[in-house]
Amino acid sequence: TASPLHPTVHGFYNEAENKILIYNLFDLTETLVAEIDVRNQVCNQPSPDLQVSAVLGGESAGSTSFNTPDSSRFGVENGGNPLRILQAQFTSLSLFESSNLPSQPNEICAVFALNVGLRNNATVRLTGLGGSSEPSNAALPLDHDDAAVPDVASWVQGDGVLEITTAGQVDADTPVSFCFTILNPTANQAAQTVSVSCDGCTFDPSVAVLPTTAST
Repeated sequence: TASPLHPTVHGFYNEAENKILIYNLFDLTETLVAEIDVRNQVCNQPSPDLQVSAVLGGESAGSTSFNTPDSSRFGVENGGNPLRILQAQFTSLSLFESSNLPSQPNEICAVFALNVGLRNNATVRLTGLGGSSEPSNAALPLDHDDAAVPDVASWVQGDGVLEITTAGQVDADTPVSFCFTILNPTANQAAQTVSVSCDGCTFDPSVAVLPTTAST
């Protein structure tokens, strides 16, 4: 269809050759501006090598790398990396604890990271902290040195869920860490599988294993 930025220019996609062909007669002294909408693929992809070439009166103008200035017209800094696809996901979750004795206070420290930024006021949830004898607490204190981490979290004993609401923006590939203290189960318990996720995110959680609680 005609480009909205240059209504005399038409084109089509050649799937077999993976090319977009633009054709029509226009003034060669003009700068051709065409806007092309494509559907991104569903998984991660580095920016491919895009080439541009032209055929004029049967003569070819050699292929050259496609280059555009860095820009963020649609909110993504894509000018230097066209068609780079980044599937959002938690990239890591690590857990550390201070005690594995029944009924003892246990300081648990969590460290996680994402490959994308996380907005302010996002809800991040740790699930799988089952068996704790710590009563539910809507304002469980957090120990941290991270400006994006709040001072308290919501703890639900029965579900073994800890929720925090971020106090600032989290940058991509930046570890987020915090510690909290809950009471261990009153009896022996096998290792628990803990996952981290966030409300409004469409990507899979990251998983870690909290060690076994054992008696002396």
